[in-house]
Amino acid sequence: MELVRVKQGEKVPRSVVVEGTKVIRKHVTEHGRLGDVLLTWSFDFERVSHEDIMELASRAVLIGARPKFKKSSVVEAAAWDGRVFSVADYLSNERVKLSPVESANQKVSALSAEQKADLIKQLQRELQGEREGVAGEDDVSRGSNE
Repeated sequence: MELVRVKQGEKVPRSVVVEGTKVIRKHVTEHGRLGDVLLTWSFDFERVSHEDIMELASRAVLIGARPKFKKSSVVEAAAWDGRVFSVADYLSNERVKLSPVESANQKVSALSAEQKADLIKQLQRELQGEREGVAGEDDVSRGSNE
């Protein structure tokens, strides 16, 4: 079977299907020499106990939570000890696709006040430049009609 290479920016259908004790995942993974490749992997959970499945699932939640802990302030870090994670909440958050604005809002909320002020200034300069560009286009189009 020949591997399907995925070009940068290409949209590829990904899926997760559960069939009995098997989970089939179609995903894109980077290969060191081939670049991004579309793969289909099956995970057979036959003869795996409920406890082992829960332990395995908790690893995914742990791995997903670590970056947020690492980015937390020193004061916030203490609140992470003894924390109880709702796997149901984690799953529903994983499935939600953020809009570009929602994604930007999340990233901006992590910035310091000084970084936010710098970002606002930069955005204002960009908006002003876009407005001037649009006004300039209007002037050019008016001039060509006369």
